[in-house]
Amino acid sequence: KTNLISNELARQRTFSDAAKDYIRDNPAVFFHAAFKKFIRFWNIIPNAAEYRSNIYIAVSAISFGPVLLFALACTLIKWREWRRLAPIYIVISYFTLIHAITIASLRYRFPLEPLLIVLAAYPITRIINYVGCSGTNPNTHEIDRKNPV
Repeated sequence: KTNLISNELARQRTFSDAAKDYIRDNPAVFFHAAFKKFIRFWNIIPNAAEYRSNIYIAVSAISFGPVLLFALACTLIKWREWRRLAPIYIVISYFTLIHAITIASLRYRFPLEPLLIVLAAYPITRIINYVGCSGTNPNTHEIDRKNPV
């Protein structure tokens, strides 16, 4: 049916209308699929079978797992400063939503990873300052002369 539509705009409208009709008629199926795509998008190990060997799983989990964990930690630590971080949150949310609705794969998350690394840097820096600089206050990066650690 859609192959017979020669006008690209009309074909796009036909596909768009069919998708909206399907979502309206099958909301539970749509939301279940969107949830599965969300998990697929944020999975710390590769989804493709050819990348499920132990080495790929280990490298992926060791490299991305801590980044995701520390980025989430930053989000929790800095929740009161959400307005300052809103541009990052909006981009991450937009990518997540688009890929949960359309198609999701670990590789579509790659453009977000620099933003996640920026978020992860805050709690990592606090930990390094706390552990590596005894006698300093990790919040101000200044020496606390009254209460050195």
